[in-house]
Amino acid sequence: MELIFFHAGDYKEKPDKDGKPVNVLTRKAGQSTAKATEGIYRLLPRKTKIEVWSNMTPHLTQTAEIIAKELGVKTKFVNAIGQADIQELLKIMAEHAKEKCVIIVGDNTFLNSWSAQLSGIHLPFKPFSAAAFVLNKKALSNIELLWFAADDSLLRIR
Repeated sequence: MELIFFHAGDYKEKPDKDGKPVNVLTRKAGQSTAKATEGIYRLLPRKTKIEVWSNMTPHLTQTAEIIAKELGVKTKFVNAIGQADIQELLKIMAEHAKEKCVIIVGDNTFLNSWSAQLSGIHLPFKPFSAAAFVLNKKALSNIELLWFAADDSLLRIR
């Protein structure tokens, strides 16, 4: 099974219908997310079954929805995303992931920490960067870094 962490793009605060500030993806970030998704798709083995997961943070949700639309799959919302416990997330994946690849949309808040916990390497996640890990569903402690695309590298893959 593959696990891909994807760092969401830039956002700006806008008031929602109740006047509360909400983080919303910029138009440019939405376009770049679509391009980065093409790059991720090209790095995956052909005909890989994919799920896209995020939590309910607005700009992460928007990013996940763009990725899912580009790949023709659905988005799943998981509350454990955004919490510090990667082991809990791996447990949820082992129990609930139906596909061979799960793309988790996030930001620096947890992606840096999680990648370090999984691989022992602190990866410099910035917008539109991604890292892929290979995991064995039966032995979740057996995890290896497959690839890392920094900054806007995914935008250039054609």
